[in-house]
Amino acid sequence: MDEKILTEGIIYRAGSGTLNNFTPAVKDLPGGLSTFTTTEVMIKKMPSTSKAQIIDISKLGSGVEAVLDGSDGHVSIRPKGDLDGSALKKWTELKGVDAPNPLAEDVKKGHIGEWKPSCK
Repeated sequence: MDEKILTEGIIYRAGSGTLNNFTPAVKDLPGGLSTFTTTEVMIKKMPSTSKAQIIDISKLGSGVEAVLDGSDGHVSIRPKGDLDGSALKKWTELKGVDAPNPLAEDVKKGHIGEWKPSCK
C-alpha cells in the first residue's frame, strides 16, 4: 500500500467535533482515524453523513500525523512514530471512555470548523 505523509491541506472527518469522534474505533485498526480529502469522497464512502469536521492538517498536534493511504482520497490520522501499532491500539481503547485522550486532543488542535451538506 502506498502511503504519503501529509503536512498541509484540509481533510474531513464525518460526525461531530467531540473527542470521542476524534478517537479511532477498533475497526479502524491498523490504519488510524478515518478522514477524507474532499466531502464528495466522504459522502461516497459514507452516504448517511449529515455533517463533518473540517481539519487543517498543518494545525494537528505533534503526537499525530495524517497519511494519504491510497488513491481513493482516504487519509488516516495515526500516532507519529508508531512502528508496531501499539500506540494506535492504546488510542482505540479510549473510544467511549471518560479519560485523558492526548491524541484526540492533538486532532482537535487541527479542527477549524464544521461542514454540513447544503439543502437540496
